[in-house]
Amino acid sequence: MRKIELVCLHELLLLVRYEYERRLGHAIECNEYDRLDIRPIAITQPKAKHDEAVRALASDLAMAVTEHSSSDTDTDLERSVGHHKS
Repeated sequence: MRKIELVCLHELLLLVRYEYERRLGHAIECNEYDRLDIRPIAITQPKAKHDEAVRALASDLAMAVTEHSSSDTDTDLERSVGHHKS
């Protein structure tokens, strides 16, 4: 992947993060990504840094979605079990 494509992917993933946070109503933890302290606008940074940021952000987002999905599933399961007990 060329650097410009990687920077665009970096920007898109960051937009996904912001939209997901907006829908949740709170910030999500992206510790690995935030620790890198590189943003898509830093186009003078080496391609390898953007690659690392993209991988970290994708991983952090996947973890956040998984955690949120499993907590939703637990809530749905509790509701379902509670409904059948009545």
